Amino acid sequence: MAAAQHQDLHLRNTFRRRNVLEELSDAELIKRYRLDREGILFVTNLVRDALSTISRAITQTIDALADINILKEFISFPTNPDGIAAKKAEFAHIAGFPEVVGATDGTHVRIVAPKEQEEVYVNRKGYHSINVQVIFDANYQILDILAKWPGSVHDARILSGSGVTAIFERGHVQGNSHLLGDSGYPSKPWLLTPYLRPLPGPQTR
Repeated sequence: MAAAQHQDLHLRNTFRRRNVLEELSDAELIKRYRLDREGILFVTNLVRDALSTISRAITQTIDALADINILKEFISFPTNPDGIAAKKAEFAHIAGFPEVVGATDGTHVRIVAPKEQEEVYVNRKGYHSINVQVIFDANYQILDILAKWPGSVHDARILSGSGVTAIFERGHVQGNSHLLGDSGYPSKPWLLTPYLRPLPGPQTR
């Protein structure tokens, strides 16, 4: 009887819920979860009201973090004069490039092959992905993100159908303001792309 109780206690201790915040250092937490203790507690408090049972925690956490009201606290494209001026100053400081408020590019996030329309998710590198458009400032802070297009869709097509294109073309971004993009994007009054074959002088600079 005593042996059985000892074994039961051992099993309960072995499989008890671990408190990784107490067991792991900040360096280990960052390596495993990309956040330190303070960051994990911050995210936990942010979504606490939206969570219930442990079995649903992962899905609910993702849904809660994707809530538009939470996203707006951290991701927003500047449209007011002060915000735009601040972004321009940051870009001018690091590269001397005037009137730039952000830079854009697409990044492919690998996914498991979907059961429907599988072929449209295969990107040019041959694997299944979502092509995620990200716009960021000079400090790598995300200003806008769009993550709904299959991997086969070109970056330029994603940008043309995005809300950011709408706010620029409707004049909601004030002043002489530009995004930077690579040569895969078309050149527009508000979107600057590199010369493919620059001539000596200003174009090369």
